[in-house]
Amino acid sequence: MIPVRVVRAFRSLGARVVLFLSLALLPVGLIALYQTREVKMQAELRVELALQALTERAARRERAILQSAYGALAHAGSTIDLLLDSPELCTRVMQGFLSDNPEFSFFGFIRPDMTTDCSSLGEPHTLEMSDAAAEFWEKPQRTVSANMNAPISGQSVIIITDPVRRNGEVIGALTLSIPHNVLDPPNRMLEGNDPVELITFNEQGIVLTASSGLVDVADKLPRNRALINFIGQSAFSFTGLNRKGERRSFAVVPILPGSVYAMGAYKRSAPAMGAAGVAFPAWLFPILMWLVSLLVAYIAMERLVIRYIRRLQRQMRDFSSTRRIPVPLEAPEKPQELRDIDAAFLTMTETLLRDEAEMENAMHEKIVLLKEVHHRVKNNLQLISSIMNMKMRKTSNPETIHILRRLQQRVMGLARIHQGLYQTQNFGSLDITDLVNAILDEMERMGDGDMAVRIIREIEPTVLYPEQAVPLSLLLSEATTNAMKFASAPEGETPWIKVSIYADEPDHACLVVTNSTTGDPNDGLDPESTGLGRQLIAAFNSQLEGDLDVTEEDGTYKVAIRFKVAHFSPEPRDY
Repeated sequence: MIPVRVVRAFRSLGARVVLFLSLALLPVGLIALYQTREVKMQAELRVELALQALTERAARRERAILQSAYGALAHAGSTIDLLLDSPELCTRVMQGFLSDNPEFSFFGFIRPDMTTDCSSLGEPHTLEMSDAAAEFWEKPQRTVSANMNAPISGQSVIIITDPVRRNGEVIGALTLSIPHNVLDPPNRMLEGNDPVELITFNEQGIVLTASSGLVDVADKLPRNRALINFIGQSAFSFTGLNRKGERRSFAVVPILPGSVYAMGAYKRSAPAMGAAGVAFPAWLFPILMWLVSLLVAYIAMERLVIRYIRRLQRQMRDFSSTRRIPVPLEAPEKPQELRDIDAAFLTMTETLLRDEAEMENAMHEKIVLLKEVHHRVKNNLQLISSIMNMKMRKTSNPETIHILRRLQQRVMGLARIHQGLYQTQNFGSLDITDLVNAILDEMERMGDGDMAVRIIREIEPTVLYPEQAVPLSLLLSEATTNAMKFASAPEGETPWIKVSIYADEPDHACLVVTNSTTGDPNDGLDPESTGLGRQLIAAFNSQLEGDLDVTEEDGTYKVAIRFKVAHFSPEPRDY
């Protein structure tokens, strides 16, 4: 039985005040805990993103050189068939590339028997069939590997190997070597915010480069985590011990997704946050709250926690809309945990602004360079066209003139495409209306033969990626040239061709080229023709992944292509 005095004590006003104050302060305490947890998660996320951004910046040299190497291999792979028949010319091209790009040490074409007569060496050479080479020929695919003692240069190099196929069969491989002292020079100094160690590795989890050398790089890798487990993932961060037992924060970012990755190791870790960020948790001070009342407890929470969190929230909102770096509030009574959060937020804003500025500069330089490339290509193609004109004026052979005129039409079609590309303001998309009209104007000006052909145009505005605009323009040029060549009409009438471009569905477009015929079964046939035009049309249609339909009826010959228009969507941002 409970004593009467105890019962009366629990029924007193003081006990009830304590009880009600505790209940009143409980929601405030729970809210404070929840807000502190959210702030902690945001701070950790900001630090992780900052580490990833710093790693991206530290690996920009490796990314630039590897992207340049991939571009060189892609370009060489598209032209190697034209060079293999002339080893001397092929060798000069390889040597010229190394002369223009001193960051590479070897460039060559290696056959499956490990012989090469087309390389920067300048003479035929036979390489040793290593285990890595045998594995490559067994399963040919683009590989990036490291060799501490390259068989040709004797240097420590990164080797990029890309198979070359002809009619679906592998005929050899293009190999490009990058010395380690180019990717990671011995005197390279990382900046203050950069990682203490920057390591790159390939899709097999094999280390390619390390900022402090490859001698003891294994000790600096994460403990109990294999590099191959990071392959295929997007950028992420984690904290743990390396194999020497040192605590590090690691950030892994893809340099060339699915192929080469960079990992940065940092001494600092994400700031620790916990319940200590709340200066006066409600459950630690029930007697104090009972004495000073709910108002005092609320004022204490407001002054010590809530107002700083609210100010940090305003700073985040202002930064997201104005991109102005916030000014930290210096207050002696401000808790250290909130000071750490403010410092992390300030570091993140500075990093983001700096990275955005670098991205804008890089994008501007890229656009300028692309415009210059397209402009120079256009000028070179026009020069080739002028040379063809000179050759046509010097020859009296009608067949030669006919062949040169067809080649000239194809060259000028390419020139028009490059002119449209460097005149566009947005390299991400291209309205092909002006480009199509320019090609048709060129066709009219350089009409094949003496017979006049009337061109009917039905062109709807169509926006395409350059990857689709280029093959479509080339296909249009070739189809129009063929249509003008084989257009015919009954006596007394003018032959005509009709070019139509329109949207078939919201995500499909059609190109239709129609020419008039007389119904003669020999129309559209040329006994001297090699069929090159039809082959080119089929090849360009294959690039568009379209449906090609050729029909002849009611005095017309029609070539129709229907293809899916690639969707335009903004690329995801990395922060």
